[in-house]
Amino acid sequence: LVLTAIIDQAQGNDEGALSLLNTATARAEVSGLPRVVAEAQTRASDIYRKQGRLEEAARSAEKAALATQESGNLWSVPTRLQTLAELLVARRQYA
Repeated sequence: LVLTAIIDQAQGNDEGALSLLNTATARAEVSGLPRVVAEAQTRASDIYRKQGRLEEAARSAEKAALATQESGNLWSVPTRLQTLAELLVARRQYA
């Protein structure tokens, strides 16, 4: 599903990509696959950010950061937390 979402996004179908990413997230959560959750939510956050939907972008970035930590992928945690921090600053929650 994540790969299909990438293709949809490349074709300019952001809403279709978001739908697929949300489905992938839900299935991965039920299946206990935090790396898939992290990947799907990172991509969703990027799309929301591009669209100016900063609240949704921050929510997805937070899910991605938590799932990344849960998966044990410690190399990616700083990048995910930085993305979340940038979104929170953009929303003027922190300065």
